[in-house]
Amino acid sequence: MRGASTEEGVEILPAFLEWMETLSKGALSDQDKSAFLELFPRLFELALFAGPNLHMDRFHDALNSPMGCLAYVLIRFLWKGDRKAGTGIPLDFRAAFDGITASDDDLAKYGKSIFASHLPSLFSLDPEWTKDNLIPRFSWESPDDALMMWSGYLYSKHINLELLIQLKMSLIEAVTRSDEWHSQFGDLVDLFVVSCLELGDCWQDEEIRKVMQSMPTDGLVAAAKTISQLLKGSEDKMGEYWINRVKPFFTFWPKDREKKTVEVGEKIAEVILSTGDQFPDAMETLHDFVSCGEHPHWLLLLLKDTAYPEDHPKVTLQFLDRGMPEAKYPEQEFAEILKRIVNKHPSMADTEEYKRLDVIRLRMGL
Repeated sequence: MRGASTEEGVEILPAFLEWMETLSKGALSDQDKSAFLELFPRLFELALFAGPNLHMDRFHDALNSPMGCLAYVLIRFLWKGDRKAGTGIPLDFRAAFDGITASDDDLAKYGKSIFASHLPSLFSLDPEWTKDNLIPRFSWESPDDALMMWSGYLYSKHINLELLIQLKMSLIEAVTRSDEWHSQFGDLVDLFVVSCLELGDCWQDEEIRKVMQSMPTDGLVAAAKTISQLLKGSEDKMGEYWINRVKPFFTFWPKDREKKTVEVGEKIAEVILSTGDQFPDAMETLHDFVSCGEHPHWLLLLLKDTAYPEDHPKVTLQFLDRGMPEAKYPEQEFAEILKRIVNKHPSMADTEEYKRLDVIRLRMGL
């Protein structure tokens, strides 16, 4: 690479970096690392002449660009050493990292985006360097830089209290800029919701309210999906997780009529079904948002797999009464759930909810 002309170097750079990446997956000697770091300035120079293959996805543009590949190989070489939290980026690597982060060249943003995808590990290794060289680039004073950094970071999506403290204000603005995210908006909302529920002490009520009130319906769908996943992940502590974390979060949920779409309602219905012994409380809290849509098969399967029909027959009927009127196709699970309710609680057949639902069942030919 040293003896090649710039034109020749740019042409062979992708294949060379691919070989370096393969090399980095095996055992590396100190000589290997030294040779790579000695060659790095030349590789960086060549990467500045090599544009990316654009695919309309910021992070994958970075990942597939020569500059992004170079940054990735640099990180691979870095972690081949015995690195411990707080020990810092070694001095022999520092010049290479600084070379990418300090460059104002537009192509250098792809390397910075790759660094952002490894932000948690870099922050753990060298918090001061990360705060000085990466965190400021998440600022929306430069929207193009912020979009590239967040696109990289969302590839890992790991958040902890120390990182959240550094990124919170930028995260708030990132979520409120929903029109700029395309396919990654759901990942951004997921990160926001997880940080609110898992690291809630870091947030002020008004900050959460600001974000939730500005969130479009596709963001609300993503938020409810994340909440149901967190509830399911809490397993036998579903009820406790609902009471202490999820229920308070829903006080910030927008109540605008135009945001009560079927898609949002279906995901909130899934949240309700994931609350364990707090199912009645969740239904009472969120019943105005519930919808099962025209195709409630998935929700009926979830309900069928619970003991709610036997343990909470009245609430189960209320849940179905809110959602099933929109259903257009026969659902055998629907009939089975109704049967389970009246088999265990015959008096439920006299309730208005059951009578309405039984009409729907008959209309479906079940």
